[in-house]
Amino acid sequence: MILGTGLNMSCVDSSPVGTCLQSSYTPSTTINNAHICTQLCPSRQVVPKKIIQHSSRIAQSPLRPHVSSSDRFLHWMTPWGLTRLQQLSQFLPCDIVAWEHVVLVQAVKPNTLSNYGAGLLRFTQFCDHFNVEEALRKPAPEWLLSHFITTRGAGSVSSGSLRTWLLGLELWHTVNGVPWNGAHHLKRATQGAGSQALLLLAIPNAHP
Repeated sequence: MILGTGLNMSCVDSSPVGTCLQSSYTPSTTINNAHICTQLCPSRQVVPKKIIQHSSRIAQSPLRPHVSSSDRFLHWMTPWGLTRLQQLSQFLPCDIVAWEHVVLVQAVKPNTLSNYGAGLLRFTQFCDHFNVEEALRKPAPEWLLSHFITTRGAGSVSSGSLRTWLLGLELWHTVNGVPWNGAHHLKRATQGAGSQALLLLAIPNAHP
């Protein structure tokens, strides 16, 4: 199974990280007791560290199990995503629905996928910090994406890194069939946040 959907795939060796996938999602599953897709192959399992670096901490949730950066695009879910997967399973065989998600993720090179995962982590931390409800996180409205970039990126992260964060979030939306709301306003916010970082880098040189 995959993605907390009740979609059976006994083993997906060609997934982005070569893992077996399983879930026990059923139409009656709720967020509180959902078993989101987990890795089954012992050699690929990610064991949580006793002490997690502050920069990598997120609020505990059954929607976001402890997996590698590249696995977040298949394993991290939202209520919207779970509802959509349940709807699709009424029209198509479960393995077909599951396999489409895996193929979409495989379109991205592993190293790039890992970098994209950083954006999903930072966005989750931002939402956790401001208690943004799960239903707003995906599909994420443009105003939320813009505030994420201007709050977490302005003055501290390069424009290239900000674009990578957003590409990761866009991929997360695409894989789950969710509309992406990044448009002109978000583009301007990203440009402004990147320019702010360059300005601060230039200040020490201007005032030795």
